Amino acid sequence: DDRGNMLDSISGLLGQGESSGMINLSADGWSPMPGRSELTIRAIDSRGVEFSSDSNTFEVRRTDWNVGLVGLEIIGTGQEQEVSILTKRDNHQILDGSVCTITIQAGNAFSAEYIVDMSESSALAPRPVIDRPDVADGVELVATISCEFPWDIDSDPSDDEARIILSGSGESEGGFSDSSTAIASASLVIGISIAFAWMAKNFRESREMMERTRIAVEKKALEKKANMAKKEEAPNQRLVQEESVVDNLQNVPEVPTEGVSNDVEDSPMDSFEERLNRLRSDK
Repeated sequence: DDRGNMLDSISGLLGQGESSGMINLSADGWSPMPGRSELTIRAIDSRGVEFSSDSNTFEVRRTDWNVGLVGLEIIGTGQEQEVSILTKRDNHQILDGSVCTITIQAGNAFSAEYIVDMSESSALAPRPVIDRPDVADGVELVATISCEFPWDIDSDPSDDEARIILSGSGESEGGFSDSSTAIASASLVIGISIAFAWMAKNFRESREMMERTRIAVEKKALEKKANMAKKEEAPNQRLVQEESVVDNLQNVPEVPTEGVSNDVEDSPMDSFEERLNRLRSDK
């Protein structure tokens, strides 16, 4: 091969002008590095002189590896917006010397290529960040990863592409600029603060109203209780007074009434007789 290793050989005797016919040589033990390798067949005589040769170049690849795209992320807003490209890789240790490229296509107005080293020895796969293409919101951005020969064919070609719809630049119609977003955020914070202050004030007023109501109810209950106590005491006082009067009457000494009644009954009769006698004398 191109490194000077002999892969197979065969020996025989031929006379002048004779042909050996078909000769089979095997390269089953050949394990070249990825890339282009050359095999050469040489015919040498018994003296070690090469009297014929033929060479052929082969493209050698390995497919026990993979690189791909996990997805795309938009970072920030407005003019400073960026696009983060998330990649993945398998068996990247064998990719030493590989040249891989990420191609970005955004509509018909933008196209660019970025070289990424997928063979770096870091534990995490590369995560390149690029400036957002200068296109309007709503345009689809397509990212594609590929590597140059001999790393142009991996084990899973289905993960070599990722897509995202661009948004948040503030330049498209109906979008919001950074200042508008800041004003909206400030208004939201102020509104929330006012709402909390109003709720706190209403809570205090509600507590004061409940306290006043409780005091009024307790006062009313006390007054009602006092009135009921007075009403219960009044009959008791009248009953005591009546009992006292009865007791006083029972304690008054009895006065004889016969003489007095006779005198009272006689007094009218004496007056009548006197007037009758007076009339008779006049006659």
